[in-house]
Amino acid sequence: MLDRYPWRICVFDTYRVEVEGRVTHRFENRRQEALLALLVVHGGAAVARSEIAAELWPGKPEALATNRLTEVLVRLRRMLAELGMPEETVLSPRGVIQLNPSIATDVQAHAALLARAGDLREPSQAPALRASLAEVYGIGLLPLFTDEWAVRERRRFAALQAAALRQTESVVELAFAGQAVTSRAPAGWSTADRPPAIDADRLPSYAKDRPDIGPAPPPAVAEPPSRAPGWRDRLTGYVTLVEEASLEIWGPERERWLRVIEANLTAILECMELGLAAEELDPVARLAGAIWPIWVDHPQVDRGRVCMDRVLLALKPGTSAVYAKVLHGSGILALQQDDLGIARERLESALRIWQTIGNREWLARALGSLGVIAFRERDLTRSAEWHAESLTLLRGLNRSALTAIALKNAALTEMALGRYPSAETLLDEALQIAIASEDGAAIASLRVDLSTVYQNLGRWPEARALAKQALEIYQDVADPAGHAYCLEVCGYLAHQAGELDAALEHFRQSELAFRAIGHMRGVAEVSFYRSALLQDLGDAEAAERSRAMSRDLYRALHDAHWQRVLEGPAKA
Repeated sequence: MLDRYPWRICVFDTYRVEVEGRVTHRFENRRQEALLALLVVHGGAAVARSEIAAELWPGKPEALATNRLTEVLVRLRRMLAELGMPEETVLSPRGVIQLNPSIATDVQAHAALLARAGDLREPSQAPALRASLAEVYGIGLLPLFTDEWAVRERRRFAALQAAALRQTESVVELAFAGQAVTSRAPAGWSTADRPPAIDADRLPSYAKDRPDIGPAPPPAVAEPPSRAPGWRDRLTGYVTLVEEASLEIWGPERERWLRVIEANLTAILECMELGLAAEELDPVARLAGAIWPIWVDHPQVDRGRVCMDRVLLALKPGTSAVYAKVLHGSGILALQQDDLGIARERLESALRIWQTIGNREWLARALGSLGVIAFRERDLTRSAEWHAESLTLLRGLNRSALTAIALKNAALTEMALGRYPSAETLLDEALQIAIASEDGAAIASLRVDLSTVYQNLGRWPEARALAKQALEIYQDVADPAGHAYCLEVCGYLAHQAGELDAALEHFRQSELAFRAIGHMRGVAEVSFYRSALLQDLGDAEAAERSRAMSRDLYRALHDAHWQRVLEGPAKA
């Protein structure tokens, strides 16, 4: 057993691993990750293999499902080992499987808060408890999982969360009414639903005698959508703030605005939720249409995506610029997660609105994003056409930062087409814009891209010099995704120069950086290049593991091009 376990596995809000409050890895929904999530929700209790198999493969014969579970358990342990987590993270004695009870999880933290809510007597403690419940619960349990068991558990935890919040409100109401506050759980809330944090046997589980969810209990006292005084004024203020940020967030002021918005993000999202509950959709839509850029390359991009989707579903489809911005932002976040079908559908819908109302800047943005989608789908000719249309529009506007981004994306397509001199010209133009605006993150990113062009033109010394310059800039600017990619390029260049140990270290740092922001495509690419390096180091077994990880990730991302590459023979 572990005396001290530095990792904390979280299944509320985003599915992730934290070390001392810092996200070090974000999970997806492959079978091994679904297995781990199920064990976390089970709270450290031992579960029969047959029961787990039935949850993960409903409707399959027990023998088949159990065999698959054995294979998935092996993959889970391998995945945890790659994250540096010890062998005893998952225990499987005598026909059962369980998460080591010594491991911290947010399910335990939530259970402790539920217990405090049930025992609450002092009204002055209610606001802090409500804030803690909201912080841990976030947008709910495994919000992007669609498995039957996950949907069922998400509903159950939603009912528990609502009941706990009502209990804190009831305590305050009784105090205002001058009545004595006794320790009591909300109506319909059984003791089995209010487990303590440490006793694993009483944590939420799949026990057969667990009460059904049923309808949420009614509040003790009728209440308006929010008791937070002045929330409408704060919502209006946040709309003004975020709309101001959206005008500069793609330029040299991006880092400053990201810090400002991040510092207020919890309060902003709370006001957005209150606005949705009160059906104040106009300010909520304006806020959503302006805030989505902060989720691009954010460690919790899936939280942002769920938030945008909720607002989009609440709005009536139309042809207003406000609706189009929400639609556009939702498409961009889908693109960030490689959900290309939904991204294309929403961006094409936004494109039609921008064409209808004649907004050339946003039309150019939509065209460029569709070019990125075509690039991901390896439709390079169409990608080049989209980017050319976007650039034609942007060059007629005074939006230099957006023009630089469009030039960079067009250059990436030219590189994929093998047209390196054309890519160099586009990147040089973008770099001059970035230098003129003193945009450090853009300068570093463009130097990395130029380094890649120079590699393909055989100009290796220049390529290494540019990558080194970029890496130095990234020490001082906040661009986690750009920094991670720069480390990857430096690793590749060191490998080509025969500096194998330096290359391995660059790849290690790059993978950690990509994992910290949930950039699975980046992890897949680093794993691919690292496999060739490990082969050269003589570690064929580690090379094959790295290649297999890359292949699995690209399969999860539905990237047919890279799947074909990885199905070919490995480097000898």
